[in-house]
Amino acid sequence: MQPVTLIALAAGIIAAAYELRTSLEPVNCPECPHCRAAALDRAAQQHELQDQYARRNRIDGDDDDRSIG
Repeated sequence: MQPVTLIALAAGIIAAAYELRTSLEPVNCPECPHCRAAALDRAAQQHELQDQYARRNRIDGDDDDRSIG
């Protein structure tokens, strides 16, 4: 096979894998109580991860503007 064909095949496989992964994720809607609760849970988990990181690395949480994920 030509190198261009191999690159195109690899790109197609990666794109298909990405599409399959995103198709398994549920659709989020802003009106649904379940989706809002899930978004709040994700935000709380993100905040907890940031706090754990700050404690582990002895970083003041107010000065740290990085986010995990």
